[in-house]
Amino acid sequence: MLKLEAMGLFVDNIEVMVKFYRDAMGMAIDWDGGGYVSCKAGGISFRLCERKIMQSGIKTPFASPTGINSNMEIGFGLPSFSDVDREFARLVSAGAQPVGEPRTEPWGQRCCFVADPEGNLIELWSGNDDTP
Repeated sequence: MLKLEAMGLFVDNIEVMVKFYRDAMGMAIDWDGGGYVSCKAGGISFRLCERKIMQSGIKTPFASPTGINSNMEIGFGLPSFSDVDREFARLVSAGAQPVGEPRTEPWGQRCCFVADPEGNLIELWSGNDDTP
């Protein structure tokens, strides 16, 4: 059976992206190979790789997204609704682009969206309503 152990993002500016995921998102760097960096994100390895390095080993040319990447999202669960609001404000002040303000969905989940410096969509969510 397959087990998801890692996911990666291809990036244009490795320095900016490592700084964002290390400093703003709080990920620990567990390996730094210059143009290829591995971070710890919960139980999986979160990898950042310069597009030009990855492209050098692939015969088919990449088509890189522009603007907000609508191909995927990176989701982070939080303990409570108030944590969603707090993390949204903290990440925006740390340089994330606000994409969707915190809101409570009809199915009972509170979520919001920001984008990293290269436009990759990040969702913050919780199913634990701690509002009075």
